[in-house]
Amino acid sequence: RSGVRTRTRDRDFKYLAEQAKTLGQLGFERVFNEVANTREEIQKTAEMEKQVAEQTTQMLYAQQQAQLEQFQELVADKQAVLQQGESKSIMAIKKSQLDRKLSESQAAIKTAEVQEKTAKQNLRLTQEQKRTIEQMYRDGTISAEEFTKRMRDLKTEELRGEQNLVEQKLANREYRDWE
Repeated sequence: RSGVRTRTRDRDFKYLAEQAKTLGQLGFERVFNEVANTREEIQKTAEMEKQVAEQTTQMLYAQQQAQLEQFQELVADKQAVLQQGESKSIMAIKKSQLDRKLSESQAAIKTAEVQEKTAKQNLRLTQEQKRTIEQMYRDGTISAEEFTKRMRDLKTEELRGEQNLVEQKLANREYRDWE
């Protein structure tokens, strides 16, 4: 694109220079003014192209941020549902224990089972987030920098989730062994 423009400009300047030879001093001044005007137009065009590029970059960044915010909202909603489900289940277990329908050890086992289930679901959610971020990167929705940052954070969260799951499984087994 710019190569074509440069060649066109070169031809324009050569043409103007030829015209200046044939027109004499008055023609030279007119050609000189036309060249100066052409250079100003070239500078204005370059500035406008730069502004358009900057605006495009800003627009793409804003779109990326909007999509990431929407994604984060969806993840937060899913996490809230998991947490609320766990809380409701544990409250039901505690109520059964309070009503003497469950012994302390039975309540501990059921609570550990609920927590283990929630740990598995949280781990799956983190893995789903990783897949979504990878897809967003492949689709060009997010930048390489954003992808790297998000994946680093999600890998850390995934490791914490795996650790939590193992701890919940151990707690569940310990409660069962006590019974």
